[in-house]
Amino acid sequence: MDLKLKSVKENKVFDRKEVVAEIKFSGSTPKRYEVLEALSKSLEVEPELIVVRNINNVYGGSRAIVYARVYFDKDTLKNIELGHYLKRTEKTKPEEKAEETEENAETSETKEENAEEKSE
Repeated sequence: MDLKLKSVKENKVFDRKEVVAEIKFSGSTPKRYEVLEALSKSLEVEPELIVVRNINNVYGGSRAIVYARVYFDKDTLKNIELGHYLKRTEKTKPEEKAEETEENAETSETKEENAEEKSE
């Protein structure tokens, strides 16, 4: 994946930078966390301070336009960004997904054991 910054505008009212970038890729569209990591490296900012708003594929090509917001501190990010964007960003981390599936598997096993005990 190749990331190229198209524009970076500073929005002093909301204490953030608004970023438009173009990514070129082969195969399927990169996952949100991959784009987040690439933006983090390119802008030299912690990934926790970036919110990827949209990834729009360009028809007929293996490229996409990315719209993101980069905040200067976590408090401002939490106060300004809408909740569903924060949840979407949190859900994209693959390590957390693996932990969630393990927890769900343990919970379902416990439910099955409880159901067996009740039927006896």
